[in-house]
Amino acid sequence: DGGWRRGKEIRLKDAVDEACAECPDVRSVVVYRRTGSAVPMKEGRDHWWHDLDKDVSEVCPAEPLDSEHPLFALYTSGTTGKPKG
Repeated sequence: DGGWRRGKEIRLKDAVDEACAECPDVRSVVVYRRTGSAVPMKEGRDHWWHDLDKDVSEVCPAEPLDSEHPLFALYTSGTTGKPKG
């Protein structure tokens, strides 16, 4: 749902909703409750992590992936400044 920076709440779900408005093909958004603030949820698209997590096994074997897999695309800011991604 969000986080904090310098003591101020950052409403990340609001940013996700704005991005999804520009990307109509997004079918699912998983929301992790962290701040406890009220969060608008879009029926059929948005899902609470804690609802999805309750029926999942604690056993989760690692899945080997190639080092070029898109999962490993990371954006860094270097030593200063905002992330470039």
